[in-house]
Amino acid sequence: MRNLRKLLLDEQMQNLALRRQASHDLLKTLPEYSHFQDRLPMEVRRASGTDQPLSRLVVRLVSAPEISDQNEIWAAFGDAAKALTRRLRREDSIYLFAPGVFGILLPGAGSDAAYRVAERLTEGLHDALGASDRFTSEVRVITYPEHTESAWGIEQALRLFFTEHRLMPPGVDNEPLPVEADSAA
Repeated sequence: MRNLRKLLLDEQMQNLALRRQASHDLLKTLPEYSHFQDRLPMEVRRASGTDQPLSRLVVRLVSAPEISDQNEIWAAFGDAAKALTRRLRREDSIYLFAPGVFGILLPGAGSDAAYRVAERLTEGLHDALGASDRFTSEVRVITYPEHTESAWGIEQALRLFFTEHRLMPPGVDNEPLPVEADSAA
């Protein structure tokens, strides 16, 4: 009987480790900030040429202070990424800007639609938390042409966000990010 319990416990631990690794691996498949920088001007040109709005969301996760294991933190962020992608449309795209920071482009989504998507994403993140409260989240919205009139304006708003939270997106050197005084948040 003891051997059976031990086998079941070992199997449960292996399954948990596999789930954590799968969540962490998901983050490695997401395009990074440099891909976002390449895609953003194209999407803004498309939006301006078709008189369609374009929204950008930034989702920031902060791990709970009691979680110190990096694997657990990455697994939580991977679970969050899974929850986010499940609530996006086919035409939307998600990017990993920095650990726990996701960028999302919503082509054709104006301000009202973007805020509705932000609500859906927040609900999904709440579901991903489960009962454990592994992280807290914040979602910010910026819409073209309502909040800014160019890809540069969207990037400046992102730089302001990164500066506010002392973040550095992957693939960007560690020099301070320049911020224009009149950029939108």
